[in-house]
Amino acid sequence: MYNELINELPCSEQIRIMRNWFYDHFVNPIGVCPVDNYGYIFLEGGPYNAKAVLIEKYRGISIEVICKLVKELEKVSKEWEGKSDYMIDFSGDEIREIDAVEIPPIENLINNIAYLRNILDTKIDNELQNVIYNMIFVNCISILEAFLLEKSINNEEIKELKEIIWYSNKKFKKKNLNNIKEKFRINIDFLHKAVKVRDIIIHRCGSEKGEKVLVYDYNLQFLLNEIENVINSVEQDLIST
Repeated sequence: MYNELINELPCSEQIRIMRNWFYDHFVNPIGVCPVDNYGYIFLEGGPYNAKAVLIEKYRGISIEVICKLVKELEKVSKEWEGKSDYMIDFSGDEIREIDAVEIPPIENLINNIAYLRNILDTKIDNELQNVIYNMIFVNCISILEAFLLEKSINNEEIKELKEIIWYSNKKFKKKNLNNIKEKFRINIDFLHKAVKVRDIIIHRCGSEKGEKVLVYDYNLQFLLNEIENVINSVEQDLIST
C-alpha cells in the first residue's frame, strides 16, 4: 500500500520521498567513520550500496526513477554508512548529534504505517503477542494524532475533525458534526473508540473494569486501513481547497 501511494505521485515527488528516507537512514562515511590503513571502519553495518537498499525498500517503484536518485547519491559517495540516532564526528574532537531530518506529515505517516505493517508480518512469540499488539495499537493512534495535529495548523475543519475523533461528539453541535462527517467521509465513530482503547492501554495497563483489553491482528489491520482513509480524505480536501 505504501509503495502504491508513492507510485501515484509525480517522478520528482517520488525521488524527494526516497531521498528523504535515504538520508534519514544512511550517511556519507567521510568525517563520520574512523579510518585505518585499509579504509573506512564501518560501525553501523556499512558499507551500504544506495541502489541495493533503495530497490529493497521501494519494491514496485520504477527502476528508472530509483536509478535517477542513485546517480545523484553516487556523486556524493559510492559507499554509505548506516545512520544511528547519535553519530560520532571523527573529523573533530567533539561528539555531535546529527540534526533530525524534517519529514512532511504525509510522508512520515506513510512511513510509520509501513513500519507497523512490517512488524505485523513478523512472526511473534505467543507470550509476547498481546504486548506487541498493544504497543502497535498505541503507535497507530500516535501517528494519526501527529498527522492531524500538523495538518490542522491554519485549518479549522481538520482541527475540528481531530477534536471529534479525540473527544466526545457531545461537545459539538449536531449540524457541525454532520458537516464534518459528510466532508471527510471516514469512520469517525470507530476512530473515536480506538482512541478510548488506546487510553485504556496506556493509562490502565490494558484493563478496564477488571477485564483485559485484547487486540488481534485483524483489529490492527482494520485500524491501519482506517488511518489510510484519513490520509486520503484529508489530503484530497487540502488539494480541493
